[in-house]
Amino acid sequence: MNKLPAPPTLPALLQTVRLQKAVWPEDELLSAMEFITDNAVTTELSRREMNGCRFQQCNLPESRFEKSYLRDVVFDRCDLSCCNFTRANLTRVQFIDCRPTGAIFAGCYCSDLQMIRCRAPYSNFTQAKLHHVTFTGCDLHEAAIDDCKVGKDALHFSDCDLTDASLSHTSMNGLDLSDSQIDGIAVTLPELK
Repeated sequence: MNKLPAPPTLPALLQTVRLQKAVWPEDELLSAMEFITDNAVTTELSRREMNGCRFQQCNLPESRFEKSYLRDVVFDRCDLSCCNFTRANLTRVQFIDCRPTGAIFAGCYCSDLQMIRCRAPYSNFTQAKLHHVTFTGCDLHEAAIDDCKVGKDALHFSDCDLTDASLSHTSMNGLDLSDSQIDGIAVTLPELK
C-alpha cells in the first residue's frame, strides 16, 4: 500500500456522554464527545453527523448507524455485534480491539479506515467503496467483501484470518495476503489479474 490511512484527529478535550441517557435533536452535529455505556444499549444513531468523537468500551449490540457521516471517530474496545452501518460515510475512523461480529458495512464509503485487532467474523462490506483501508490482526472469517470498489493499493490486510471469506468481484490488484490465513477464501478469476 503506497499511502497508509490517515489516523483520526480528536480534540484535546472531549465531553463525556452516557449513551443510555443521551437525546439529541435529529439534525444536531455530535462533536468532541466521548461516549460511554454502563450496560448493553441498542442506540439509534442513523443519519447522524459525528466529528471528533470517541466510543470508549461501549457495549452497543444491534445499534444503527445507517447513512451516518462519521469523521475523525475512534471506536475503542467496543462491542458492535450486529450493528448496522449500511451506506454510512466513514472517513478517518479507527476500530481498535472491537467486536463488530456480523456488523453490516454494505454500501459504505470508507476512506482512511483502520480496523486493528478486531473480531469481525461474518461482517458484511458488500458494495462498499474502499480507499486506504487497512485490516491489521483481524478475525474476518466468513466476512463478505464482495463487489467492492477499490482503488489501486487502497486495501490492505496484515496478519488477518480470512478463512472462508469472500472477495468476489472485488479488485485484488496490489493486494498482498501472504501473512494472512486464506483457507477457503472465495475470489473471482478476473480480479486475480
